[in-house]
Amino acid sequence: MGRSFLEKLEEMVSPLYLILGGHEPDHCQRMIKMFGEISFLTPGVKSDEFAAAVWLHSLDRVEGFKKLSKEALAVVLNGFLAESGFFEPKKKSIVGAILEHSKFKDGPDDSPLLHALRLADKWDRIGLLGVVSGFMFLGTKMPMYRAEKPFGYGPTAEGEKGYQTIYENFFRVLEWYPLFPLLRELVRRHPKRFWNFLGCIRVFGEEVSEAHGVPNTVEADIRRCLGEFYEDWKPR
Repeated sequence: MGRSFLEKLEEMVSPLYLILGGHEPDHCQRMIKMFGEISFLTPGVKSDEFAAAVWLHSLDRVEGFKKLSKEALAVVLNGFLAESGFFEPKKKSIVGAILEHSKFKDGPDDSPLLHALRLADKWDRIGLLGVVSGFMFLGTKMPMYRAEKPFGYGPTAEGEKGYQTIYENFFRVLEWYPLFPLLRELVRRHPKRFWNFLGCIRVFGEEVSEAHGVPNTVEADIRRCLGEFYEDWKPR
């Protein structure tokens, strides 16, 4: 097992991810470069297993694969890992982490690899690049906001009963901060990323308010989303 397999894996999946709306190869490259910090926070994860999981974690968003059942997708993932050199338990761990990485909350029985993959995926959505990724992913699926009621937000889950605008998606991501302690630790180490993210939301609110002549209540939304943590991140 060496870099040669990971290089081949990158070559195989990169064309599939090229125009995947915020899930491009550069998203994977950024996640892989996080490994040093991520592995410190989720000990027990090997770099090559993490990299393989990262390169394959968006396969369920690719046309031709996204409608597959979990069982069918597992077969496809095992096919990509066939020549990896990983022993079967490692393959099972990688496939399991990929299939479960999109669930909402961490579980007590989650493997270190699953924790690491979920944390890296979330951390990449914090900051200016995260905001841009949101627009790329959702830009042809939902409006930026609703002019008649641009601010405020309801459920932030994905799907028909969840967020319905890109503005509301900001808060789907922002609520990860109070929900996930390891993400807060990354923010503590790199606070500028979080200030950048909040700054984007606040400037967005200012311009929408000015464009439509409506009160700017974005700060109230941020306060509600961050809850007890708001005082640390209110405007300075």
